[in-house]
Amino acid sequence: MKKHPFLIGFLLGVIFWSLNGSWIFSAINFYGAGIFASLAISAVLISYLSLYFGLFSVICSYYWQHKYFVLIAPSAFFLLEFIRSYLLTGIPWLKLGMIAEELWGMLPIVGVAGTSFLIVLGVALIAKSKETRLFIPLSGLIFLSLVFGPGHFQSNDNLTPLKTAVIQPVDLSLDKLIKVSNKLDADVIVWPEAVAQLKQNLDLNSGKEIIGGFYTYTGDDDIYNSIVNLSTGEKIDKRNLVPFGEFQPFGGLLNSLSSFFVSPYFKSLSPGAANQANISVQGQEASGLICWELVFDSTFLKRTRNASMIFHVSNDSWFGGAMPLQHYKHVKSRAVESNKWVARSTKDGISSIVSPSLSYEDKKLIRGKDGYIIDDVYLNTERTIFLLLGNWPLLIFSTLVLLLIILQGRIKE
Repeated sequence: MKKHPFLIGFLLGVIFWSLNGSWIFSAINFYGAGIFASLAISAVLISYLSLYFGLFSVICSYYWQHKYFVLIAPSAFFLLEFIRSYLLTGIPWLKLGMIAEELWGMLPIVGVAGTSFLIVLGVALIAKSKETRLFIPLSGLIFLSLVFGPGHFQSNDNLTPLKTAVIQPVDLSLDKLIKVSNKLDADVIVWPEAVAQLKQNLDLNSGKEIIGGFYTYTGDDDIYNSIVNLSTGEKIDKRNLVPFGEFQPFGGLLNSLSSFFVSPYFKSLSPGAANQANISVQGQEASGLICWELVFDSTFLKRTRNASMIFHVSNDSWFGGAMPLQHYKHVKSRAVESNKWVARSTKDGISSIVSPSLSYEDKKLIRGKDGYIIDDVYLNTERTIFLLLGNWPLLIFSTLVLLLIILQGRIKE
């Protein structure tokens, strides 16, 4: 590893992302790019994501003998995941901290990114345990906090239930959704992402609030992918659009590829404003998140900090492989981080009513199953430490650690 740290880290990254990101090829090929173009673009994306593994390997190799290595390694890993989450529109998918639910005990305190920090810290302490006897028990305490932390013991005690239904239609038939909704006995009904254009009258029975995904318009002919409360007219526009699928990240440079990657219904969509008012449901403020913007910490925290529950609408139908399972896992991690229930509707799976309790077996519809779920969602207005502080404490700490180490090295020179 000392001779070729970048290459070894990069190759490990290629293996990881090839095993967990095969759906990238499926999504690109879905729009008709062809096998060759799909493979080429997938290879570029996987190579880009693998760069972070290579850089981390270089940092670990360079500072392996440093007396503060046990702080350098987790700080570097945290900052690299942070950069990956924002650089080039951001790809915050599959952070280390969300890989194993058994290690989610600290999610309500430090979140997924903070859990990544703690895992790397625990491993670094074990790796350097020959230097200090205390490192093994310290590592043990860290992993005990991950396995038995508060994320494993969140409950619904003294919370108000809201009878909620989520529909998984498999085919996006508006008539079918209306027919099913009109017969359901629920206070709130959730439809999937991008059901239709919100330009038509809907024959809905009164007395039910319906939350669903629609394409909406402004007077400037801007088109938005929105989550809408049909009863109140409130909406939230999707902020974090999918590159190539909903917008072209390089402007007119890729116009020739437009037919492959941009929505078959529209040209590039417009991103929603950074600060948007939440929707309300039954008089309670609710967080509305569309598709993969749920994995962006800044968007999630802004929308969820003052909410009593979370609505998530998505359409994962063109993603093959493990993507729908990974997406559901992201949703579950968000529920645990915020200690809030999530009502999630997708076109063809995995739709679910997601509890913030890791011991609760969520009701869900498997991939490709037509149907609906009705269950109580419990409203919780309290904030977890992660909702209050986000990633700021560890972001500041990690940045200071690396800055001080770099400055120390320059002073010695």
